[in-house]
Amino acid sequence: MATKGFLHMSEPISGAAGGWAISKFIPILGPVLATIIVMCLATPQSKREWTAALTATVAMSLFGGSIIVDYFGLNFGTMATTGVSFVCGLPAWLFVRALFAWMNKRKNADIAQLAKEIAKEVKDIKSGE
Repeated sequence: MATKGFLHMSEPISGAAGGWAISKFIPILGPVLATIIVMCLATPQSKREWTAALTATVAMSLFGGSIIVDYFGLNFGTMATTGVSFVCGLPAWLFVRALFAWMNKRKNADIAQLAKEIAKEVKDIKSGE
């Protein structure tokens, strides 16, 4: 018997499973891309620095991105959310790299010396020097 006039549809279970998998994969794409780009731009000097920078980038992408999306109500879709999380991850890598460079210059200083130096830097910045 012919089935004239009926549309042939794909099997719904595999289509739903594929859509679910993509919806779970795309939000991870932002942190992954941010990490790859910053790794190419500023290569870490040690495994310790690499681990800290990688963790900070992924965490900032996920948590910072979600905070920005929720705060500003930017629920425009998964790809837009992924872009926001990508952009949020980039400064984290830079911050960790700068922190490691600053700490490496002062590796023999104790906590009191570091606190005094930070206070002096903040005072200089506020006074415009």
